[in-house]
Amino acid sequence: MSASLRIGLDLRAAQHEWLGGLYYLQNLVRAVKSLPEEEQPNLFGLLAVDQPEPRSDLFEALIDLVPFRGGDPGGSLKAKVGNRLRYALSRNGEVPFGIERAVLRHEIELLFPTLKSRVGSKAAHLPWVQDLQHLHHPEYFSQAELSFRERTFRRLAAQAQHIVVSSEAAAGDFAGRYPKSEPKLRILRFTTVSDVRWFDHEPGTVVARYELPEEFLLLPGQFWRHKNHRLAFEAVRLLHDRGVDVCLVCTGRTEDYRWPHYFAELRADLDRWGLRQHVRVLGIVPRNDYVQLLRASRTIVQPSLFEGWSSIVEDARALAKPIILSDIPVHLEQAPESASYFPRHDAAALADTILEHMSRPPRITAEEEAHVAQEKRVESYARTFVGIAHEAVETRPLSR
Repeated sequence: MSASLRIGLDLRAAQHEWLGGLYYLQNLVRAVKSLPEEEQPNLFGLLAVDQPEPRSDLFEALIDLVPFRGGDPGGSLKAKVGNRLRYALSRNGEVPFGIERAVLRHEIELLFPTLKSRVGSKAAHLPWVQDLQHLHHPEYFSQAELSFRERTFRRLAAQAQHIVVSSEAAAGDFAGRYPKSEPKLRILRFTTVSDVRWFDHEPGTVVARYELPEEFLLLPGQFWRHKNHRLAFEAVRLLHDRGVDVCLVCTGRTEDYRWPHYFAELRADLDRWGLRQHVRVLGIVPRNDYVQLLRASRTIVQPSLFEGWSSIVEDARALAKPIILSDIPVHLEQAPESASYFPRHDAAALADTILEHMSRPPRITAEEEAHVAQEKRVESYARTFVGIAHEAVETRPLSR
């Protein structure tokens, strides 16, 4: 394959509100950059300068950043008028605000990731559908969000040349809902790209800085309802009632725009149960601190009711950490080597599984062996993406 392919990465997928999108793109860039130089496509980060900062510092040392205007349809009246004008001038209204000019100026051949089906230029558009959670849990979405998702995915199914999903489970959901899309679906299972600098640090120093006990469980993830924190807290309560005290450490954003009082309700539960010292909420922590907490934890707990492809599972795999997983299809598909599973709605079963993990002798880390195996997974991940990108460019319709 030619290494001259020019790919524009839409960094709006890396906004602060969704850390998963940020780490998805960062891992993708680092994976592609790990390939032999002759196999690497040219990557450009398309940066909306009038939109909330998408942590460009995580990308600027890896790829060329290309600023464009018109990323935010909101803002001041002047910005709104300007963006509506750009939108009206875009072909068929399909182009994200301001991106087409940057695509043309830098001769970009492929735009990824996106929820659009095409651009007005000759560049290929490669949509990425993170998941179809709304089909399984419509109660977590407003009617407006449900309608938006349905309109968007139906249009992609009809118009897109190819559609990237992260799992067999997501591919099955999409093809089941939109049967004619099945030949267009391409599965790209992302993986964590380990950083050798992670292992230059002593995890105990980070544990001490957060004043955590020597032994603890780690539950990373934003406090959204489908992440199922309440069930994990109930499992800690059940263990406490049995006379077994564990410390569950939670990292991640505590706000949920759909249920602004959700986190406060969880904290009230902990107060009522007398578990504030047994469930420690750290909020968002720096990436390196998070990695060191993963390394230091006794085991990881991932009780989520739905995932597209869990980055937490991939982080655990990269660090050879034991992990307790809910029995949702995508967790079973990911199947990390050191996983235990529990029925997703059963707090008692989770408590039993935690107790079983805590009763094991502390595991001697196998980080070095995991790092070697991870390099092979990263290589496969990167080559799969590059292959899909070439296919999308080679089969794109050239007439507009």
